This record gives sequence, structure tokens and C-alpha cells, in this order.
Amino acid sequence: MVTAGLLDVLPEGSSVHLEGQRGFTLDARNPLLPPFIDPIIFCAGIHDGCQPGTRMSLNAASSGSDMPGTASIDGQTFPIGLGSETEGSALIRFTSSFLVPAFTGLTNLSVFTPFTFSGLLHTPDFANGNGERFSLVGNGTVRVDLTWVSQGVTSGWDFQRARYDFESAGAVPEPTTIVLVGSGIAGCLLRRRRHIRS
Repeated sequence: MVTAGLLDVLPEGSSVHLEGQRGFTLDARNPLLPPFIDPIIFCAGIHDGCQPGTRMSLNAASSGSDMPGTASIDGQTFPIGLGSETEGSALIRFTSSFLVPAFTGLTNLSVFTPFTFSGLLHTPDFANGNGERFSLVGNGTVRVDLTWVSQGVTSGWDFQRARYDFESAGAVPEPTTIVLVGSGIAGCLLRRRRHIRS
């Protein structure tokens, strides 16, 4: 489970940082995100501005040598690449979309929408060929920053940034806490029943 981190996408570059269970981390600069996030291509101001009411994809994915960086899990830290005795490999996939808002006079606007995340991490094979494979899952919220631009009769939304922030998993009460709360509720009910009888 990925419990924290972000993918930050700007027109000039991107970065990803993930954290999770078993000491998992993944860091990469400028991962290639084929087929590229649609707003970067289509939300291009006066040329191809996003049309209000259109649903735009926010899907992003990267893997292998397109995602240079490092990963850690279970105390091992290794470079990410195509996978070998010395480097691991990874796949990240973010899935989301948003409805392009109408222009209401505000020239700068942020749209928030949920995303789901899935991925794979493969540790290096090392000399003995014992690489491990881990499935990655998570979710969170994307913030898309847009700017309204106009030139003559042509206008539209211009993409500024997309930032995917993970939501941490909710805290699970310890078994002793559950037992204590349950005992307290049972005690209150028993006391109320005795009070009603007398």
C-alpha cells in the first residue's frame, strides 16, 4: 500500500516520490509519462484550449528506463531501470479524469478530483536470481491548476500544473483498544438496563 507521496507534473518536467509499507520508497525525476497527460497537450490556451464541459483524462504511467531513479524496500536500496543483477524495475500508473469548468470570470482556477494508483516493483535479481515482485496500490486527490487566456475572439484554459497527492490509510485501532471500547459500551448498556428495572 502506498500511503504517502506525490506526482508533480509541470510543462517543463515532473517528479515522483512514493512511500509505503515495509519501508518502501521510490524517487524519480522527469519520468516519461506516455501517452502524456492530456491537459499538457490539449489545455494549451488559445490554440487548443480545454472546452468547458469536456471530460479530460489525467492518466499517467511510466516504467523501466523511462523512469530513472531509486527505490527501497525491506532495507534494500537500488537503482530503477530495466532490471538486472544490480538494478530493479518499476511501473507506476495513475488513473483519473476531470470535467473542464466553465469560465466564470476567474482567470486562475484549481480543479480537484480523485485518482487511483497501481504499480509494480521488482527488486534486483542479484547474483542468486532471487529478485522479488511487489504489487503497489493507493489513491488520493489530483489538483489541476489552469489559467484562462484570451486573444481576440479565441480563448481557453491553459494547463499550469497537475499534482497527485496520496491519502494515508486510516489508522486501524489496536485490538486492545477495540476490546476496551466494547467493554465500556457493554457496561453502559448493563447499567442502563439495571436503572430501568429499578
